[in-house]
Amino acid sequence: IAAAIVVLAATACNGGSRQVGGVPRTVTELPGTRAERIHALSRRMTPSARERLIGTVTDANILVEQLGDGNLGPSDFQTYGRVRVLPTDVVRWGSGPSKLSAAPPWGDAPQPAAAPQPIDWWIKQPAHESLAFYEAQPIFTDDGWIGVSPQGIIYFRTMTR
Repeated sequence: IAAAIVVLAATACNGGSRQVGGVPRTVTELPGTRAERIHALSRRMTPSARERLIGTVTDANILVEQLGDGNLGPSDFQTYGRVRVLPTDVVRWGSGPSKLSAAPPWGDAPQPAAAPQPIDWWIKQPAHESLAFYEAQPIFTDDGWIGVSPQGIIYFRTMTR
């Protein structure tokens, strides 16, 4: 009985958890103050990008999808994010990474992929048309893409490989 209570309590604490093809799936939008969200963003950036770019960030939103529980092997993670910078700092975000063609080498075309749960800040089709797409590395530690808008909004989607 005690073991069942522990399992039920652990399941109840993880509101964004469900199974996908028998694999545990957890979706979490990172909460916190603006400073805490920017700090969470900085932890996903490479050291050189963090040093060069984190001072340009005025706000950030991050949603993380975890596939697997890490018990019998590593989990896969997909991260969806939106970064706000001043329009004058946009050029700094597009100056390091390589510009993408319509078909990135990892087969994940830069399009407004549906986020794993509805989020009001994720990219919408009209905004998608005005973005310049780049490889996520060398800004982020994982593979993926960033979409940079001239208005100072940067979307990113990264995934572990």
